[in-house]
Amino acid sequence: MSSQTAELHTERRNLGERARRAVDRGPRPYFRGRLHASAAWFFGGSSTALTAVAAAHSGSFFLTLTTAVYAMCLVGMLTVSALYHRVPWRSESTIQHWRRADHAMIAIFIVATYGPITAAAFGAQWFVRRGGIDALGGFMGWGGSWLLLVGWLAAAGAVVLNLFWITHPRWLAVTVYMVLGWMAVFGVAAFYHALGLAPSLLILLGGVVYSLGAIVYGKKWPNPSERWFGFHELFHAATILAAGLHHIAIWLVVLD
Repeated sequence: MSSQTAELHTERRNLGERARRAVDRGPRPYFRGRLHASAAWFFGGSSTALTAVAAAHSGSFFLTLTTAVYAMCLVGMLTVSALYHRVPWRSESTIQHWRRADHAMIAIFIVATYGPITAAAFGAQWFVRRGGIDALGGFMGWGGSWLLLVGWLAAAGAVVLNLFWITHPRWLAVTVYMVLGWMAVFGVAAFYHALGLAPSLLILLGGVVYSLGAIVYGKKWPNPSERWFGFHELFHAATILAAGLHHIAIWLVVLD
């Protein structure tokens, strides 16, 4: 037996031993993590192009910066999710670390999505009060900076929650993500007047799809196939669809 053949057999044996040492997380649907892994590649390319176009076309430092942050958080969220769900981790502590990162990235990504939309809607007037009528019929005077500030503070709170209490009830996670996602309602009039009909509708529709996915995650229903495509895969599919709708909206905003 040649030395190369011996090395190959040794490597295969080591891989087999590592696989056997992986923590058994129970039966998991075939598509668990695969959707987000594929989406990470797609959005990685599209987000890189989006950031480049924002830098070359928009002429706005704030829009370019927030677009870059959004792009990194989008791809980061999908990548962390794919790694958490797909890799056969070898210890429970490692799994819990990745679970914390997975949940924390959701909150960070939600608020990062506000960035380019808010930058386009409010421009450089970050600390100027902008009047408008919100969805509840009251007077809204938030500037873009305050919406982002509150959003990032809330996201930081969600990150702390997931880092130190990852076993929190599922309904609490759903509530936190829903509140983060629908904070934009306080600036709905300003967003609509600044961005126009098409981006606003895409943003609204994306929010609805995100919410439906969160409800599926919270209720663990419907659960089409435990072998192939379960409730968690529906949640991931809804996340990708909603992210795609918002991604198109941000492309429209950047190109406007």
